[in-house]
Amino acid sequence: MHHTESLMTLRTTQSSKTLLFSLICLVYATAGTAAELTVDSAYPALSKLGEDLDITVSGVGFDANTRVSAYLDSGNRRFIKGAAGNDSCFIDVAVVGDKAYLVDCDFGLRVFDISAPSEPREIAALETPGFPRAIEIVGDTAYLADYQAGLQIVDISNPSNPLIIAAVDTPGFAVDISVAGDFVYIADYEADLQIIDISTPSAPVIVARLATPSLAYAITVVGNTAYIADYESGLQIADVSTPQSPLLLGTIDTPGVSQAVTVVGDTAYVADLIAGLQIIDISTPENPQIIGVVDTPGAAYQVAVVDDTAYVADYYDGGLQVIDVKAPTTQPTIGKADISATVLALTLVDNLVYVAYDDGGMSVVDVSTPSSPLVIGALQHDYEGRDVIVVADRAYLVNGEGLLVIDISTPANPFIMGSVLTPDQAVGIGIVGNIAYVTDEASGLQIIDISDHTNPTIIGAVDTPGTAKAVAIDGTTAYVADFDAGIQIIHISIPQNPLITGTIDTYAQALDIAVVGETLYVADDWEGLIIIDLTSSIGPRIDGQVRTSDSAQSVTIVDDRAYIGNDGAGLQIM
Repeated sequence: MHHTESLMTLRTTQSSKTLLFSLICLVYATAGTAAELTVDSAYPALSKLGEDLDITVSGVGFDANTRVSAYLDSGNRRFIKGAAGNDSCFIDVAVVGDKAYLVDCDFGLRVFDISAPSEPREIAALETPGFPRAIEIVGDTAYLADYQAGLQIVDISNPSNPLIIAAVDTPGFAVDISVAGDFVYIADYEADLQIIDISTPSAPVIVARLATPSLAYAITVVGNTAYIADYESGLQIADVSTPQSPLLLGTIDTPGVSQAVTVVGDTAYVADLIAGLQIIDISTPENPQIIGVVDTPGAAYQVAVVDDTAYVADYYDGGLQVIDVKAPTTQPTIGKADISATVLALTLVDNLVYVAYDDGGMSVVDVSTPSSPLVIGALQHDYEGRDVIVVADRAYLVNGEGLLVIDISTPANPFIMGSVLTPDQAVGIGIVGNIAYVTDEASGLQIIDISDHTNPTIIGAVDTPGTAKAVAIDGTTAYVADFDAGIQIIHISIPQNPLITGTIDTYAQALDIAVVGETLYVADDWEGLIIIDLTSSIGPRIDGQVRTSDSAQSVTIVDDRAYIGNDGAGLQIM
């Protein structure tokens, strides 16, 4: 098979308002074809109502029997109040009153009248000698970091006629700017931090340079302290109480590449590219400490903080990430229980945690004193514990070979009271009443009567088309995460005769599933968390997607939060 493309045109209805809609493309093969379809991309995936849109779908296996259709995702729309200058390279903006001053990296400064937000109107344009990157406005003066042309000082007392009144060429490439009092601080890339005296705006002069270990990429000055995002050397903190003699106070290397820094009180927020948002305690400038990390789905490029919320511009398809930062996101470990194995699953009942692990067994851990968790009981057997559920004084453990029923009435002395082998690899379990539903990988869903704890018995089964990994039960319906076959919907009102009644295709590989009310939450491997609406008149449909820090392996919903276990990236809470 070879890589092919299909081009289609979607025509949308005119609207009195400008709306952006996400598009959902369906690619399928009609009867009579043996082609195995793989879709790599559909671009663009965003459209305005009232405009024709050519969509290119790329993939493998397209032939004369392949059909492509698209429809608007009405649950994912945005209103645009107004737009202007869409052909420009706008990279920074400052707003003063009813005027917006935009940095056009290919031209210079553009000024827009935004008194009517729905109809922004360009009223002036000023070409600068360089390729400007950042702007800061103080009173009637705009200061531009103009890349290879250094600092440009612009009189904007008449917004319709901005004028360059002075400039100073810095030795490097001016990429960011901060103004404090009579001084401008320029992040000058390989030329470190440049400090410029602007007490006489028409005659700026460089008065100091502070060397940084890497590349000065962004700058924020608060009071007498400068905070520099120094690319591969993290955050640099400098005393600028005497601007002519800056003094490096402290430094902390971040795991990624520092792109931007914002300071609120005693906390610095660093956009650290592929290492996400780094939250740093700067209460002691000589010894800054990372106290929180949010690994964003893309590459954190810019950050702003308002109250307790951080807004991160997340490059490479991450979009805008909105993050609650009122408490650090990397909490210190307050206790640890020594279990010399890889923990695969756990469940908490009162102050006891029941842990299934890969060396073949289950441990019972008392966490009534969180700082000193204590293993009080253990059960050893020959196969790895894959999942565990506790109901009253019984623990139900699936171990790859089948189901074990364990008496935990004395937690310090658990013992096996019954078991049943399954045809393949038992990896997940759900229990409703006296029935256990076990996902058995290649043998689909196994339904087991556990009313007699000493003799659990398989009473029904249904083979799924994929590899059954996990199950969630809602009334008379079982939802099975079936790996590359998506979600299988199974009617279980008659446990002896379960029937597959539907399938929901996910984007990647469904590994875990939770159901809350009329919504499914699916850990879909590298595609993150998939959210499925079960109430749609056209049947269950994907209603949203959240990119996770790494491949989503498991999901649990508690109240209004999703707890997602990621492969190699720990726990992510949404």
